[in-house]
Amino acid sequence: MRLGSKVRSWSLSQLASGGWPPQEPVVLLSWPTPVATLEVSRQLYAYLETPTAYCRRLQLLGGSCSASGALSGHTLLCRDDAYAPESGQCLVYSASSAGEWSFARDTARYQCEVHVFDPALPTSTPRPEHAAGVQFHRLGLAGRGRTETSGAQALTLSELKEKVGHAGRVIDFLRVDVQGDEWGWLERDIEALSDVRQLGMRVYLSLDSLRRHHGLLWKLQALGLRLVYSAADSATGRAWDVEGVDGKVAVVYDLVFINRRHCRATFGCGA
Repeated sequence: MRLGSKVRSWSLSQLASGGWPPQEPVVLLSWPTPVATLEVSRQLYAYLETPTAYCRRLQLLGGSCSASGALSGHTLLCRDDAYAPESGQCLVYSASSAGEWSFARDTARYQCEVHVFDPALPTSTPRPEHAAGVQFHRLGLAGRGRTETSGAQALTLSELKEKVGHAGRVIDFLRVDVQGDEWGWLERDIEALSDVRQLGMRVYLSLDSLRRHHGLLWKLQALGLRLVYSAADSATGRAWDVEGVDGKVAVVYDLVFINRRHCRATFGCGA
């Protein structure tokens, strides 16, 4: 399998006008996880590079450009009617803002109820004017309850929802960038994603743990989540060799999923 040609040939402007992905064969992960390590690697990277569902209207939200022109702090939201947040009724969570609030600001403009969870948030952090309507919580997302070095608590998604009074409520969009802790969280609390309509997640792969990553992404697939967008992180790029995969691979990906179980059937949910 040769990597990179599909994803890197699509610019954000092309995504906005034409949707993602181009019409290609669907790649799904198999279960149980293959015994052969080469097959695990091949399947995992084929999956990460080939979104499994189609979104006609992907919208860029948030983000800022570095001096080198690299965009960070952003995500893409599927605006197709079957999955789009409904203005005035939507609930959005962002786990770990790292002081970058542009995503929260942009989603708040859709009159969504927006909650930012960041354990590194100082207790005296001034709230930016452009983030009006966003609620900030000095809490983190993790696989089990713990206390961070900042003194803040880190909880599972189920525990965060309980703490802020959202138990049983569907999250219209969940944004996650927890610097590799996503795998521990998914292992302990993956069922919580049953009540998430869209998930935007940055994943950090360990080349020694590809079997673990394969199994957890398969569980996402089993819960009804389908990948509509994937891109290798431009800052870290593709610089690693994995046996069984042709070409250099990435270890950081930005992924966007829609949850087929929360599709509004009135608008058509496709295959």
